[in-house]
Amino acid sequence: MSSTPTARPSGEDDPPGTFASIQSRAERSSNARAIAVEVLVATPAVRNLVREGKTHQIYSIMQAGGRFGMQTMDQSLANLVKAGKITQNLAYERCHDPEELNRLIGGAGASFDAGMGAAAAAGISLGGSMY
Repeated sequence: MSSTPTARPSGEDDPPGTFASIQSRAERSSNARAIAVEVLVATPAVRNLVREGKTHQIYSIMQAGGRFGMQTMDQSLANLVKAGKITQNLAYERCHDPEELNRLIGGAGASFDAGMGAAAAAGISLGGSMY
């Protein structure tokens, strides 16, 4: 089960300038849902990139912006895998960059080749991009 990714501006509880992309995915073993969240905070660096038309560099800022509360979808998915909330197969299906996801969950005993093989066996295409 899955829902369409949604993006929303900050709410009352979020710091000003926060933008989140949310995806909900069902867990393999139950009907419970796990939420993967991509968060972009409008820091001065992000605002400058937007002003200068260098939006292609925002993803790198998100990767390194954890201290500001930012995270990429791949970082969120990796955290869910490590916490046992979703399977590696589901994470690979939904990730932006399978190699980056593999690097992020590598400490949890993940195998990129095994994940790719299991995903292919399940009929999951990893060639597409979410972005």
